[in-house]
Amino acid sequence: MLAAAYQVRVLVLPGSTELDLTLHQELFRVANGLLNKSLFCVDILTIDDQNVTLANGRAIMPTATLNLSGECALSIVLSHINPDPALIPVIHSAVRKLAKTSTLIAAADQAPLLLASAGLLDGRIATCHVDLMLAARESYPAVEFVDQLWIRDGDFLTYPGHLSTVDTMVEYIGEILGAEFAEALSAELISHSPRSPRLSQRSTRNTVEGNNDRRVQKAVDIMRSHIEAPLSIPAIAEKVGVSTRSLEVLWRNVLGSSPQLFYMRERINHSCSLLLFSGLSITEISCACGFSSGASFSRAFADLTGLSPREYRRKHGNKIAPAVLLKNRMTRRAQSVEAVASGAAKREPRSTLKGTRVS
Repeated sequence: MLAAAYQVRVLVLPGSTELDLTLHQELFRVANGLLNKSLFCVDILTIDDQNVTLANGRAIMPTATLNLSGECALSIVLSHINPDPALIPVIHSAVRKLAKTSTLIAAADQAPLLLASAGLLDGRIATCHVDLMLAARESYPAVEFVDQLWIRDGDFLTYPGHLSTVDTMVEYIGEILGAEFAEALSAELISHSPRSPRLSQRSTRNTVEGNNDRRVQKAVDIMRSHIEAPLSIPAIAEKVGVSTRSLEVLWRNVLGSSPQLFYMRERINHSCSLLLFSGLSITEISCACGFSSGASFSRAFADLTGLSPREYRRKHGNKIAPAVLLKNRMTRRAQSVEAVASGAAKREPRSTLKGTRVS
């Protein structure tokens, strides 16, 4: 019989979503209701013990101080956007304190990046919201960020937040109360049994819409795995097992564009994510996306988005999801973009970019 309560502390950072906060609170409340006892005791913490403003503008009052003494079963860090840089040292201090006093520390949505910047995830495997994945990989090379619903590595649990919170917390509660209780909790929530943590957050995100040709998809996969050091289209065609001309004809018939233009769009989409969610400089981002110079990157970026990289970051930065979708955008100078793409693919591969951390 379970006698001791499980203390759960939720550190809510400015700009967190009410969805994430409510889901965590309600999951433990429903679990207590099914048990008919208060096994899980949930406290809300903030970094300054004052009210915190959520993404929707609502103020949330903490129910306990960050300086709580004693061990805690689970501490959860919630973050949705990059915090004000002035708050980073305070946040680092808070999460390090929680890590020392918690049996397990969890981080949802953007919070895994904050744990990474605090050095807590070095040498570990982690995940985060899929829109932040590219920025996380470039900014924190000491952490292996992978696209999964949730990952537990030692005393750290990371997940993308939002609806994955149900899968992650049901799994956690099931570890304590057993699989049968986890099934009952899922049923009470009108939810399927928890999804496998190994699932991609967007299971169809790597499939090109409208494509049913395995040769085209293989070429797309090759392009996406060679963003920093782009391959030439003939080299990609050779890997696929077709001639360059055949690949270009296939591309026109299946996707209605050229492989050069598609490849450039993939690289620019990659740069969009880094501009929005990483602290990398524009020069570093141009290198990470396979451009020989910042000038060639800026030209290609403007042709596909209508904005310079700097303007795009200023207008859309720190927003989920990326605000500009490129796949249906008509370019003003598609031919010049293809020329840039062809020229960049012929240059020598660059050495691996060393990521920098968000300051």
